[in-house]
Amino acid sequence: MELRKAGIKIIGVPGAIIYHGALDLRTDLRSAFRYGIGGAIAAHLSTKLADVPRSFFSTLKSQGIIPALYMIFRNRFYTVGYFYQKAKYLLIGNSKGMAGQDKILTIEGPFGPNFLTTRWLAAERI
Repeated sequence: MELRKAGIKIIGVPGAIIYHGALDLRTDLRSAFRYGIGGAIAAHLSTKLADVPRSFFSTLKSQGIIPALYMIFRNRFYTVGYFYQKAKYLLIGNSKGMAGQDKILTIEGPFGPNFLTTRWLAAERI
């Protein structure tokens, strides 16, 4: 986002390959949990996200049985993150019509306490 704000155009490079180090188990599961939170936020704001294959069958077909079994386990963290965020919305109320208000909420999550401050924007979309 900072690049776009600075007026720098971002374009895709056909055939480009991005390499990054492997994630350890805890980091990958934390990431899945956070993706679940993002999924719930997108659903709350009626925003469509890109479909990312996360199913057992798509992973089985593309990577084999061991990664597919791991995907079942990993998807539970995504689901927990999703419902964690949904529960937050129930506890702090509906964001629509709450422009500019701050709410602070502390919830014990699977990775320790989460101290969350949410600013509701007038546009309701970030």
